[in-house]
Amino acid sequence: MLSERKLSFKRLFFLYESAAEIPAEIRLGKVVEQLGRLVEEQGYESIAVTESVAPRFRVLLEALKTKHRVELFPEIPLVSVPDDYVPKRFSPFWKKYGREWGAE
Repeated sequence: MLSERKLSFKRLFFLYESAAEIPAEIRLGKVVEQLGRLVEEQGYESIAVTESVAPRFRVLLEALKTKHRVELFPEIPLVSVPDDYVPKRFSPFWKKYGREWGAE
């Protein structure tokens, strides 16, 4: 949960602004519990997720699979990045690869 993380105010505000742009409800709580409730409330047959490199992704995925059918889709990169490139910050990365995606 966010309350367990040591995030700066700027980071929290960024997350808030990002979530506020989503045209859907925002749920608070543990991810697996909230997704489970949503599936049951809406009568969904499965949960579709995109592969992620996030550290907790596999743990959450396995927990979801114990009670729900989960469809896992491969990640589709927004830009092609050389395998040996390791960005140190977002800004230099965007300057180097953003043009490929139509940004300047």
